[in-house]
Amino acid sequence: MTEPTRHSGQPIELPLDPWLYDCLPMHGCEVCRVLARQRNTALANGDTWAAYRAASEIREHRNHSAEAAPDSMSSQDQP
Repeated sequence: MTEPTRHSGQPIELPLDPWLYDCLPMHGCEVCRVLARQRNTALANGDTWAAYRAASEIREHRNHSAEAAPDSMSSQDQP
């Protein structure tokens, strides 16, 4: 019987799909703005899980202020 092939190389870490970070913060909502900045900072630092969590919270955030309206984002809030 032959020995199975064993590889001693480093494991491969696959990137998350970009759509996981895709979300549109509600214009005028402070919570969405803060989460968008957290997502962008995490992406810039290579922390994909933190970026995913922030994007997920933006998508799930439903309690926007009355002044908040879906609109275009400022450039600092875009990934």
